[in-house]
Amino acid sequence: MGGTIWKISKTGEEDIYYAIDHNNKKERHLNGCEVDKLNRPGILITNALNALYVQEKRRKRDEMLLG
Repeated sequence: MGGTIWKISKTGEEDIYYAIDHNNKKERHLNGCEVDKLNRPGILITNALNALYVQEKRRKRDEMLLG
């Protein structure tokens, strides 16, 4: 998983956040995205591509990684 959030801003204008394919879940090596802590953007662009994705248990993912 993972992802990026882009903040597009211009002095004196409202902020726009572009958050396509972001990850809310905390991982071992990355913190999760906390969209609710964004400073009330004028526009938030996001998607729900992975909304129904069921992730494997951490133990199983670790086993697959170390293979």
